[in-house]
Amino acid sequence: MAATRDQASKRHGEERQRTRLAPDERQRRLLGAAIEEFGAAPYEQVRIADVAERAGVSKALLFRYFATKRELYLECVRAASAELAAAVDIDAGLPATERFPRALEALLEFIERHPYAIPSRPAGELRRHQQAVREITRINDRLVTRIIERMGVGEGNPELRLAVDSWLLFARTAARRWAETRAFPKERLIDLQIAAFRGVAAEALGVDPRPTPAGAGPPILP
Repeated sequence: MAATRDQASKRHGEERQRTRLAPDERQRRLLGAAIEEFGAAPYEQVRIADVAERAGVSKALLFRYFATKRELYLECVRAASAELAAAVDIDAGLPATERFPRALEALLEFIERHPYAIPSRPAGELRRHQQAVREITRINDRLVTRIIERMGVGEGNPELRLAVDSWLLFARTAARRWAETRAFPKERLIDLQIAAFRGVAAEALGVDPRPTPAGAGPPILP
């Protein structure tokens, strides 16, 4: 009985420590835990109880911040997207042949840590939720737009947009599968990703697929 009382006292003490955190800090920790859990497994396999345990809170407290699992997941996707965008935002003043490999390396490092954090397409249960579909589509569209802008061309070419969108799916999938086996050097994976980008982008634009020389005008290929 004494041991039970000691355990209960310990839990109450921990809960008192938790309540000292400001709401913004508590939410930040919850999102960090959610990124770890949702980033490590598909949506359907993640349990809210595991997120709460990782964050060091009760499920009841977690649901005070996020009403549903889907709401928590969407906030997790937004936070992970912002983290990835910052990671791949390499100095625009660098030549594409240097900038692009660095961005892909940052993408690979992110996917190694959180392989499922930002899905390219809603799958499974998520397909039934229009809000999730719209949010994931919006995030991917923003990444595609950013890549095209860095090429120095307008967005008026639907073939280019489809090519870049498809390439982004390939780049993510290849990175995730490479991380599972590491069957060859990381640098070789990045070379393959860049070669694939040059090929589809150049075909969509009707230009030479070789890298754009430093100082040359658009379109800029890495």
